[in-house]
Amino acid sequence: MQTLADLLAARRLINENADEAIAVTSRRGKVRILIPGENPVLLPSDVTELSTLLQGNIIVSDLDPHFRAAARISLLYEPTFVIPLKAPSAQELTDLGRDPVNFRNERPRCLCLGVQVQVPDMKILYGVARVIALENGIRMGKTAILSVDDFWSIDLDEVIERISDFLQEAKEDVRAEPEEGAKKWRTVVALLGGTNDPSKLRQGWMREFRLLAGLYSIRLDIRPKPETARAEIVAELRSKPPTGLLVWADWVAHPEVFIRAYLSARPGAYAELLGRADRASDYDDHVAELRMHLAEIAPPLADSVDLPGDVQVTWEVARTEILALAGPHLVLTERAVAMLENNPYPKPSRMLQHMQRLADLAKSYRTASGRLGKRLEDVAIGDYGIEIALFDQELNEKTIEIDGRSLNTQPHVKVDDYKSPTDVGRIYFALDIEERRFVVDHIGLHDYRLFFITSDFGCCPVLQTGP
Repeated sequence: MQTLADLLAARRLINENADEAIAVTSRRGKVRILIPGENPVLLPSDVTELSTLLQGNIIVSDLDPHFRAAARISLLYEPTFVIPLKAPSAQELTDLGRDPVNFRNERPRCLCLGVQVQVPDMKILYGVARVIALENGIRMGKTAILSVDDFWSIDLDEVIERISDFLQEAKEDVRAEPEEGAKKWRTVVALLGGTNDPSKLRQGWMREFRLLAGLYSIRLDIRPKPETARAEIVAELRSKPPTGLLVWADWVAHPEVFIRAYLSARPGAYAELLGRADRASDYDDHVAELRMHLAEIAPPLADSVDLPGDVQVTWEVARTEILALAGPHLVLTERAVAMLENNPYPKPSRMLQHMQRLADLAKSYRTASGRLGKRLEDVAIGDYGIEIALFDQELNEKTIEIDGRSLNTQPHVKVDDYKSPTDVGRIYFALDIEERRFVVDHIGLHDYRLFFITSDFGCCPVLQTGP
């Protein structure tokens, strides 16, 4: 199957001259979309058909209306990402004005297409679409494009979320494996355990998980019910450690046994929990969290931050950007600000990324007057790609005083987990319900291992070696 690497392999340059884009495309004659493992789809190429095709509405997005025609032509005629989807239903075809009962030579096709484009102001956008085509729908040899459900965003994560939705419709012969001649994928072992209870996991969930991982060029090696083969799996994790390890907290009773064995063989590698021990996450939560973990493991998404150009993120840069995030929705305590100087956490880019996403979540929290409609943890994972826990029993100090009020600072963003004490990142913050804001009190290494000594020279972080 094709992957995000294919989507990002080329960038199409577009302009706002729709007539020119249509004319250039019409002069190309027959144009075919090449589909992995299937016959290509012949696209319409005369001016009238193109003009009609490009007039359809586009879902509200970051794409300027002036560039819609050229962007849609790039998406349809020059996609870099193609996944064949299951054929549209008879009802959907009927709703589109075609009655399948009367078909003779017509053949409906459904595709997921993706492309990366750049407009003259240098803004980069990502587009994805679910396209319904009817071969021989105009006459023999002439394809009718019945529907183009496209979405455009400057945020690659939003487009990936849309692609993951479309993947649920992938044809059965789409396999989560590299295309012929492509680079070998990484392997991540997923000890997902559990059940096939449709109230928790819908039919075909394993395939959907593997296809989602395939987007990131990752082979997801799913091991059901690992507790029943604990000794064998532990031995394998030690002797043949994969690129990463995910352990499903919902149904694996002792995840630390597997994680400890894996990290002993591959120190510093990616090992995290998926889900919640209280089984409170639903299927969509699991998918969103899996997508977050995959983005952490595999480039090009890991450690991306919203900075112009190729700025190298040092703690000096991160400090400036984090301070700029503060506002009515997000407050940094003096302690948090002091921690930005000479911070011992080794990945300032990663910390900045998580702070940016926490700030975005804080804005939504304030705008919604604290009523997000779902649990904060679920919104954080599903909409912002960060993992939040509301409690930490090992925290030394669990409250702070702000404006004469005591606030609980146990809520925290898990920047990392299951790593050495010098690599585990945390952002601790309080939910100020009265002021509808987040109050950040800690940015850096795991709080219960860190304390601060205040002197005339300011605040200096000191690692605590004891429990």
